[in-house]
Amino acid sequence: MASDHLSTRELQAWFSHYQAAQHTQRQRMVEHPRLFIDSLNERQSQSIAKDLRGGPEREVAAELGYLQALLQRAHRRLVPLTAPLEPTPKGACLRLHVALEQVNNELTRLVP
Repeated sequence: MASDHLSTRELQAWFSHYQAAQHTQRQRMVEHPRLFIDSLNERQSQSIAKDLRGGPEREVAAELGYLQALLQRAHRRLVPLTAPLEPTPKGACLRLHVALEQVNNELTRLVP
């Protein structure tokens, strides 16, 4: 691995994948670190190209899907709460309420 010069960013990406890899994958990563980094970069490039082909509409649709899933999880966690909220979650709820109102206004504008 010493012969393959990786940047700090590449080393960080390599190590984060190394920590989660199985033994055989780790061996291949140690034997060919540059190949792994090049493969990782290629996958990221393909993912970015795929997103660009879909245009901003596809990107927005994906973000709205993530937001819907996140809101459903938050809803499941809020339902069992009965006591008034502490200041930290209360502030987060107030900020979220403002953000949701802004998103709702834009959605109303775009989807009459």
